[in-house]
Amino acid sequence: MKQVLGNIKNERLKVYVIWMTAFARDSHGAAGTRAQELADDRIRHYWDAKNATGRGWMPTFDMPRPAWDVYFLYGAGTTWADTPTYPDFLMHQLGVLPREQILSNENVRKFEQMAKELLAQSQNKF
Repeated sequence: MKQVLGNIKNERLKVYVIWMTAFARDSHGAAGTRAQELADDRIRHYWDAKNATGRGWMPTFDMPRPAWDVYFLYGAGTTWADTPTYPDFLMHQLGVLPREQILSNENVRKFEQMAKELLAQSQNKF
């Protein structure tokens, strides 16, 4: 994420990081420490002690367990109903989602390119 934010200076790019307990060692304090590594005014950090957000993604991706370590891109104006809308771009580190969308250098480049495209599209809409 630091690479993408470093390469895209556009203030309209917003990042929401939701920290949760995927492992026993995960905690609010550990999340706060890691959040300091991602210091950027465009980032908002949240702590989800009950993993509600991870469970919230389960129906969207038809997953048997909560989602974590996932990276989504949504264009401006995207709305959700009862469950989150499938993202315009997805990158992950989970074994249960499509392998071609796994976190990799190539997919980080694609993620960045899609972010630029979505920003350009939103510039024309708003």
